[in-house]
Order: sequence, then C-alpha cells, then structure tokens
Amino acid sequence: MPADDEVLTAADVTRPEPTSARWSTRGIEPQDAFAVWRELISSTFVPLAATVLRREAFRASIDHSGGPDLQLSTVRADAHEIRRVDELVDRADDAYLMATIQVTGRSTVNQDGREIELVPGSMVFCDSTRPFGFIFADPFEQLVVQMPRTVLQARSGLSDRATQRATTVRLDPTGPIPVITGFLSSLASVSLRDPDDAAVLGQHALGLIGMANSRARSGEKIHRACRLRAADDDGVADAELVLMPEERPAGPAAVEVCLGGVIVGDVTFRVCRSCRLAVVEHVRVESRQRRRRLAALAINFLVSRWSDYRWTTSPIDDTAESVRPNAHCRQWTLLRCLPGTRQLTSEHLPG
Repeated sequence: MPADDEVLTAADVTRPEPTSARWSTRGIEPQDAFAVWRELISSTFVPLAATVLRREAFRASIDHSGGPDLQLSTVRADAHEIRRVDELVDRADDAYLMATIQVTGRSTVNQDGREIELVPGSMVFCDSTRPFGFIFADPFEQLVVQMPRTVLQARSGLSDRATQRATTVRLDPTGPIPVITGFLSSLASVSLRDPDDAAVLGQHALGLIGMANSRARSGEKIHRACRLRAADDDGVADAELVLMPEERPAGPAAVEVCLGGVIVGDVTFRVCRSCRLAVVEHVRVESRQRRRRLAALAINFLVSRWSDYRWTTSPIDDTAESVRPNAHCRQWTLLRCLPGTRQLTSEHLPG
C-alpha cells in the first residue's frame, strides 16, 4: 500500500490486487496521458472504449481499494466519454454490477435504451454484461462501487431480472439513499487508510447496495398491484406485489414480491392472448422468507387478474431457487389445484 501522499503513475497497468492504491496521470507526458488513462480504467473496472472530448492536457486520477467481492474507486477526471461496446461485452467472461455515485459535476448515462443525467448525490447501476456508456462533458468526481453480480445476488436474493430492471434508473438523494451513498463514500475513504477496518465495515456494504438496487425501478413500467398481508409464525408483515410487464411482445412478465421495499421473490409468467393461455414459468422466494405464503399471494393475484385464462405451469426445476414439487410445498399444491391447471411438458408455451 502506498503512503498517503504517494501517487502511482506506472505505465504498466495491471488489474489492481485486493489492496489499496492510487493512480494518476501526473508525471505522464501530455500526449500519452489519455492513452494511459484508457488502459487504466479498463484494468480497474472492465474493458472500455474511451474518447477524449477536449484538446487541452488531460488530467485524471483513481483512488482504488477493495477485494474480489467489492471494489471501491474514486475517479476524478477531465471531460471524456467511455463506452462498453458489444465487442467488449462478447469477450467478457465475468458479470459485474457497478453502482456509480456522482460526487461533483454531471454525467449522462445510457444502458438498455434508457438515458439519464447524474447530478451530485445521485446514484445509478450499470451491468457489465450489456453495452452502456458515460459522457462527462466537464471535470467530475465519481465513486464507482463494483462487485460480481452473482455475489450481490447471493447476498440480497435479487434475481437476474430484478438487477436488469434496476440499471440506468437514477436514485436521487432522498429517503435511505443518502445514508447508503454516505456509507459507501466513508468506506472508500477508510479503505485507503485502514484496509483491515474497512474489510469489517465492508461486510455491510453488499446488503445496503442490494437495498438500493431493489429501489431502482423503471417507474413507467411498474404497476403497484396491491398491498397485502403475509402471515408467518412470528407475526404479520406488510407485503407488496409489483407487476412488471413484459419488455417485448410475447416475452416473460413477472410479479415481484417486496417486503419493506426489498424484493424477496418473484413469479415469472407468460400469457398468450390469442389462445387465452397463461403459464407460470418460475417461482422464486428468498430462502429466509419461505413458508410465508408469499408465492401463493403472487399466484393468486395473477389468476384473479387473468381469471378468464386457462392457467398451467412449465416444468419447475427442483433447485434451491425454485418451488419444489412435493406434497409439503403449499405454492406447488396451489399451482396444481388451480381450476383447469396442469403442468406442461412439451405442450404449447406462449411466445
């Protein structure tokens, strides 16, 4: 780990080790600065294409810390543009989720056909498995928190669909978001000074990031279906069902089950309007929230909403993330007992 006042400017840029370090264009020849910067950000984050926007001498720096599961990078730089293009996505083996917090300046972010502007204090998620881009028209500072998507999903119970819905949705500094961004900013600062203490504090970071990811929703596509009550042995908790329509014709839709604003499960389904057939494809409930009839609430909502459809199910995998088809599973029993319902094998699936 370098001293507090030491700045690394090595031309040989490699992916940072699980430790703390600083990089800067200071001391690099002006004509080489942006080329080195391009290599540096591709090694620190994921491979990126970059374009400088002004002819003036380019200045930038990164304060980086963290390990394999969570990396924090404070980026300060002049105007430029970065892009995660299809060619770079196709070469990648790993899937990362990046939470970006705008500290100073502004930036324009695009992914999945959505484009937003980040202002100081706001936050956005991007996924490395799909193209995205950032445009920085002026000098700026950002904190980028990067983690393997599987690690975040394992800790938070979020599904692939849930994390995809959360990309390029601006989280403004209201409600719990300033608490989350403040914690991450403080963690980044502590990581540079005391990695051991930061490692202890970092155990709480993924939970907070998962909460922020659950709150990042594509608002125009959300229909808040209803508020329900879900009972369990310990008492009663508020549950909210959120209907997420299909993103493309004949594509899968979902009902997400939320507790306290956090997604704890979902039911994926398809409907064929010409055949009047509806298929439950997948049922997932976070392990800690099972046996509370949460999936049953979601399925009951679907059947009541499309009450004139014939409901059935596709084969449901016997995995830890699926509803297991046995006599002790209430949700599976419910699926089997729905009027006119039977499990599909090689029958017609909508779409």
